[in-house]
Amino acid sequence: MRVISEFILENNIPHTCPVEVTKIVDIDNDAIACIQKIWNSELIEHIKTIWQSEAAQNVFIDRHKLVAWCFNGEALQHHMKHIDEMKNPNWIPTQADVIFARVRTTGVVETTLKVNNTDFHFADIGSNRRNRRTLYH
Repeated sequence: MRVISEFILENNIPHTCPVEVTKIVDIDNDAIACIQKIWNSELIEHIKTIWQSEAAQNVFIDRHKLVAWCFNGEALQHHMKHIDEMKNPNWIPTQADVIFARVRTTGVVETTLKVNNTDFHFADIGSNRRNRRTLYH
């Protein structure tokens, strides 16, 4: 929602939710990295208000104009459909919620999980071409 809000402001798109857009855009990057610290009913209502606005829907329709690496429309639609469930402090993400979650990575991030005494190694390769080259060395 931050990407949509920034796009609305940067392109001077008329909108009906200036307070909400400003609050979302003003969230500190470090706070976004630890979203559980700022995730509350007020933030959810701001997100819902922006999402339901005509300006946000028009930006979403023209989402191809947004920077591709930071926007996943299918994931946004999924999470907005289920945002009211996320208000519950005991909310547990579903498998779909986890699959649609996106964490931006750069370089190679390796994770090892142990399941039934078997180690599984996962490598997340940053999405730009410079990062992919690290695989060939």
